[in-house]
Amino acid sequence: MKNPETFTKTVKKIGDVRSYFNKFKKISEAKFFVVFGDQTKSMFPAKVFNCFKEGDTIEFKGHSSGEWINVSQTDFDVKITGTTTTIAGQVSGTNSSTVSSTTITKVPETEQIKVQVEYITKPRPNSRGEEYVMAKQLKDQLVENLYIPAKAIPESLINDVYSGYGILTVEGNYGENKSIFFTRKVLAFEPTVKLISKEVQLKDVSFRLSYISFYTPDNVCVTIPQDQVPFPFSPVFNSIKENFVGSIKVIGTFRKVGSFKRDVNRQWKEEVSWNDNGSMQFDFSNIDTDSIKKLEMKYTKDLEYAKILATLKASTRTFRSFSSIRTMFTSKGLAISIKEIESMYWDEKYDREFYNTLKRKADEIFVSDEEFVFVMNVEGRQFRIVERPTLNSATYLFDSTCDMDLLLQRLSQTKRWDLITDIHTSDGQSLRKVLGYKGRVIHQQYNEWLSKIEKTIGDGVELELIDKFIW
Repeated sequence: MKNPETFTKTVKKIGDVRSYFNKFKKISEAKFFVVFGDQTKSMFPAKVFNCFKEGDTIEFKGHSSGEWINVSQTDFDVKITGTTTTIAGQVSGTNSSTVSSTTITKVPETEQIKVQVEYITKPRPNSRGEEYVMAKQLKDQLVENLYIPAKAIPESLINDVYSGYGILTVEGNYGENKSIFFTRKVLAFEPTVKLISKEVQLKDVSFRLSYISFYTPDNVCVTIPQDQVPFPFSPVFNSIKENFVGSIKVIGTFRKVGSFKRDVNRQWKEEVSWNDNGSMQFDFSNIDTDSIKKLEMKYTKDLEYAKILATLKASTRTFRSFSSIRTMFTSKGLAISIKEIESMYWDEKYDREFYNTLKRKADEIFVSDEEFVFVMNVEGRQFRIVERPTLNSATYLFDSTCDMDLLLQRLSQTKRWDLITDIHTSDGQSLRKVLGYKGRVIHQQYNEWLSKIEKTIGDGVELELIDKFIW
C-alpha cells in the first residue's frame, strides 16, 4: 500500500458521535465524521471529537477515495494549524472508543488583551452544555463581542465578572473576522467605581430593621448598617421622620452594576445602579439625637411595636413565617401588612421579579435576615423552595421528607456548599437525604429558571406545577 498523502483542510461541519458498523469485522465503533470546505469528508474516532471545532484548519494524513479521505483509526497525527471557531460550531460528543496513538497539536498561541466591558449576559449553556457569558456591543474596544466560558473564570473573580462593568484582562484567541474574542482564561478584573460625596437630610432616609438607606440623585443606593448609626432606630421611624431635623454626610467609592429588563413597551432597557464598594465614611455630627428620642416617645404605639421588633432583631437568623410575625403584632392590637413585613427584611439588592414569582404561588412564606422559604402545596404534596433573590444566587428545592421545623433549623445552620457537596451528618447519613434536597437552580432568564424548577420538583406533577407557575 502506498504511503498516505498529507492533507490540509478547513473544518466546515462536525457530525454527531455515533456507533458505525464495520462491514468486514462486524464490530460497532464509536466515530464521527468531519465535512471540509471542499465537501470532502473524513471519519475520526470519538476520542478526538472535542479537539475539532468548526472553522479549524487541520493537517493530517490519509488516503483519498472519491469524496472521502480515509484515515487510520489507530495510528495517526493531526495538527490544528489555525482556528476561526464560532459558538454555533461547538458540538458535544461521546469519548467511547480507544485510539492507540494520537497526537493533537494546537496552534496558534493565545493572546492577552484588556477589554472595557459593560453589561455581562446571564450564564447560559452552549451546545456542549457548558456555561458561558458574553460581553456584547463593546464600544471603542479591540473586539465587539467577548465570549467567556464559566470554567475560564477563577472562583475568586466569578461574582465580580458576572456583575459586569469594569476592565477584564483575558487570554485567548480572536475569531476569524477579529470582531469576537474567545476567552480561555480570565486573568484579572478591575471594576468600574466612582467617588460619591453626599449630604442627605435625615427625613429623606429610609429606616429598616437593621440599617438605614437612601438614594442619591444619580440612583446610587447608600446603605448604613445599624452598628455605624450613633442612635437606635426602627422601621417605626418611617412614620415620624418628617419631623426629624439634621443631615448625614457620606463619602466613599461605589461599584457600578446593572442588568437588562423589558420596559412597559416590551423593549430591552439597561438598568444601572451603584453598590457600596466597602470604603464608606459617615458623619452624623449634624444630628440631634435627643430630639429624635423625644419624637419617638410621642408615637403612642411605638413601645409595643419596638418590643416585637426587638424580638425579631434578636433572632434574625431564625426563620419565622409571615403569619406568625403578623400574629405577634395583631395580638398587641397593632396592624401590620404583608408589605410592611417584607420591608423589614428586604434588601435593596434583591430582585423583585424572582421574589414575586414565588410569592404569588406560595401557601406560606418563612423569612430570615438572609433568605426566604416558600412553601407550596401541589396535588396534596408539599415542596419547600429556599430563595435569596439576588442576581448571582441559586434557588434550592426540597420535598417534605424532613419535618418543617427541623428543616428550617438546619437551613439556618448549614452552609449551602455543604448541600452541594452532600456532606454526611453526625450519624453518617447523607445531608441531602435527611433534608429532602431535590436540587438547585442557578438564577438566569426567568422562563428558563421556572422551567428548571418545574422539572426538578416535578416527580409526576409537572402539569400541576406548570399551571401553578403561570405568571
